[in-house]
Amino acid sequence: MIVGVGHDICRIDRIARIFDRYGERFVTRICTEAELAELALRADKPAYLAKRFAVKEAVYKALHQADQSDMRWHDAETLSSMHKAGAPQLTLYGGCRRAVDILVPEGHIPIFHISVSDDIPFASAFIIIEARPS
Repeated sequence: MIVGVGHDICRIDRIARIFDRYGERFVTRICTEAELAELALRADKPAYLAKRFAVKEAVYKALHQADQSDMRWHDAETLSSMHKAGAPQLTLYGGCRRAVDILVPEGHIPIFHISVSDDIPFASAFIIIEARPS
């Protein structure tokens, strides 16, 4: 059963302007330590940041039925998978994880389906949260 769906699209050039203006202050506010490590290896930092920003926004939208007051940017982490040709892997922490635990019925486990794309000037993320019987 699907318990949440979220989508977000943002302009890469908007994120680039924010990155240029605020630099590390912006990046450390938005990205987890693991995302920062991946960012350091990327040539196109604005596109990477825009995709991570879109994922976090899509997660919040997918969790709209739960209390979002304690969700933070670092509560949603997206990393490129080494074993799936770079397919993104989503991990939720803190407020986002608590929201999923509330939305997923007892006897079920959450499965995250995620798609992340960029095509200049846009970055986009789509999230489906499935509750699968355990």
